[in-house]
Amino acid sequence: MLVRDNERPIQPLISVIMNCYNSDTYLREAIESVIKQSYTNWELIFWDNQSTDDSAKIFKSYDDPRLRYFYAQYHTTLGSARNLALEKATGEWCGILDCDDIWMPQKLERQVENISNRNDIGVIYSDFNIISNDGRLKRKSIKPCKSFEGDVFDKIFTEEFTVCWPTVLFNTKALIMVGSFAGFRYLEDFDILLKLAEKYKFVFVNEKLASYRVHLGQSSVNYQIMLEEKMQIFHNWLSTWEKQGALTKENRQLLLTKGRSHAYFIAGINAVYYGDSGIKYFISSLKELYSHKAMIVFILCLMGPKFAASTITRVRKVLGYGEYYG
Repeated sequence: MLVRDNERPIQPLISVIMNCYNSDTYLREAIESVIKQSYTNWELIFWDNQSTDDSAKIFKSYDDPRLRYFYAQYHTTLGSARNLALEKATGEWCGILDCDDIWMPQKLERQVENISNRNDIGVIYSDFNIISNDGRLKRKSIKPCKSFEGDVFDKIFTEEFTVCWPTVLFNTKALIMVGSFAGFRYLEDFDILLKLAEKYKFVFVNEKLASYRVHLGQSSVNYQIMLEEKMQIFHNWLSTWEKQGALTKENRQLLLTKGRSHAYFIAGINAVYYGDSGIKYFISSLKELYSHKAMIVFILCLMGPKFAASTITRVRKVLGYGEYYG
């Protein structure tokens, strides 16, 4: 339902942004996971990017004044659509929930408990589950996600840990201040988290508060474009540091070396899982910065991508990390 301003409830503390383009398959589960939140002072901004399936019909079937429907005047990239939806948000904090993911009922309540009067907090995030197309847990009884708090820019830049997108609660003013979402195809999350981490603190809630869904309907990943985007982000930061005179030359080089090495490593892993040879990526990773894991996977790749992928999967399960999802 499209809610008029005079019908809206009190000022929400949290705006939930849901961008949709032909995403009716799991949409009800996503919407209802918001409606069932134990914390109730929220609004849901549903940005319909000119869907042609039943997405609009499904959303409008709910009679809840906190649900706000917007139809895009023209179809845009996801990053642009998120920026347009963000312009409609009125909450001091905002979360982004894709149409195939799910929030646990206590998600917002647990995160709101960590909101204080401090204005230096930019992101509150949590642990998460990974589920299959039918909602079964895929990431079960394995190690909790690696987490850091406070100043985390270096850790994100070198990808020493990953912030799962559906767990994030953003400080809305901070998100707008750093420039919102750029036009990257795959790495807008990486880009925006770095921008926020440069200026704001991160807070971690040690609970699984969201479920990230892995299913066949997801877009495949072009790992070469992803690598190119990451290198562009690194170049952008180098240019910024040089203009600002930030960091010493040695510190810049150390961050870039670690970041590039890991970027090549991930490209190689993705190549292997797509049945391609990842050898050139692991060589580049090792040239940037030697690591035992890159050398081991490089040797596995000499025996073929299928053998490498199956071996990596077995080792991950033995170590308690579960399957690899790219």
